[in-house]
Amino acid sequence: MDAVIARVNRTSALWQLFASMGDLLVVSRDGSAHYYEEVPVDYVHDSEFGAEGSYFVITLEYGPNHDQHDPFDVSVGRIKQSDANNAEKGRYLHPVVRHFSARTLLSEHHVAENLENEWSGQTTHREPLRAFLARELGGREQRHVGAALAPARSIGVPALERSDDGYTHIRSAIPALTRQAICAGANAVPTIP
Repeated sequence: MDAVIARVNRTSALWQLFASMGDLLVVSRDGSAHYYEEVPVDYVHDSEFGAEGSYFVITLEYGPNHDQHDPFDVSVGRIKQSDANNAEKGRYLHPVVRHFSARTLLSEHHVAENLENEWSGQTTHREPLRAFLARELGGREQRHVGAALAPARSIGVPALERSDDGYTHIRSAIPALTRQAICAGANAVPTIP
């Protein structure tokens, strides 16, 4: 859960390529989990990832018909940014987490929109996402308490790269966590298998 929140709060790729570029959390049949950054959403389903029994695609998306309304028109109805129960009705850019199994959509969770694009509120953002992941990872997967989330990585991008613009771009690693820690959030103690 912390890995997802951290990424949606700092990514530029998911922002600029909303709904078409996403992060990917693959939960393998052996219980291990891997987090991949900045993967084209269509590629996920057409690749070997799509054959996995459990994977989550994390995107930033606008709500339906967002482009049909002036964003500065206060007379247009909008949900409160603290309304996590109606997050799927949000029009503004917000994280969407979809759970798939073998290319079939199982469930979907919308993180409440935030006009400052800061999705880190405990009750509005973190707790609903934690509950969603706990529900989706429940059952059989919970027996894999030693399964670790592998460090984040981008497909085809090294962890540290120097670009033509002279800047060094760093892809930070997400600490190893058990699947239970993914669901538990910040209060969880990371374990290494």
